Amino acid sequence: MEADLQSQPVYQAIQFLQTGSNFEGDPVSEQMTEHKLNEALVIKAFDDSSPANPLGKEEIKYLPRGIRAADGGLDPKIVADMFGFKSAEQMLRAMQKVDPYKAAVQKMTEDRMIAAHGDMLNDGTIEAEALAMVMAEDIKAAQIELKALSERTGAAYPSDGDFAKAAEIAIGTLTVDQAVKPEKYYRAALKAARDYGKALGTKDYEAAAEAKRREILNKHLHKLSKAAREETDAAIERFKKLEKVPPKGNAKAIKIDPAYHEKYGIY
Repeated sequence: MEADLQSQPVYQAIQFLQTGSNFEGDPVSEQMTEHKLNEALVIKAFDDSSPANPLGKEEIKYLPRGIRAADGGLDPKIVADMFGFKSAEQMLRAMQKVDPYKAAVQKMTEDRMIAAHGDMLNDGTIEAEALAMVMAEDIKAAQIELKALSERTGAAYPSDGDFAKAAEIAIGTLTVDQAVKPEKYYRAALKAARDYGKALGTKDYEAAAEAKRREILNKHLHKLSKAAREETDAAIERFKKLEKVPPKGNAKAIKIDPAYHEKYGIY
């Protein structure tokens, strides 16, 4: 999968400028002693209309980090030619448009998962998948991990009751249509779990504890949001039945406010 990205000239150029090597870790050129772009020449490549180059100075803000040098550095025309671009500006514009490498890999992974297995957010399987994947490690186990991390860092940690109360308050501030979206908290809990693993791998225990707190809170939010969705769906079904029941005698049929039709999809 990453091979697709690594074959693209724009990512090859960024990799060289940031590290001096290709994706295999080998030097791109044995003769080159520098691997950053000369900042003044980059600005000029964007805007050579005046010595001040106001547009160029603004444009460089949107380039990837770690590819420019204030002193010395390479002419962007040379680097553009190395990676098959027609001009320095074409190369620099391409760098402005692409996602950072890691973000691009993640997006490609998600796109391929959706293509292979369907979009869980839209095909009705999100609740089951969330329960099986994100909620596999229950809140109690996560709380034990947080306690261990807090003891290591010396920071106080909230109790499970604190997290539950915070989730209740957060859900209570939302409108009904905002509160009934458990998939939002599913994704947030999943991201927090990934962040926890990364931080633990680098022994950044404070960051790991912060990620674990986010994971626990979002699991509570997911639980409440899922319950709110189920309650709302049940209420909508009751409303539908009330409208369809024919009136008896002189009784009038119950009519639901049209605003509810539009807001909750009752037709």
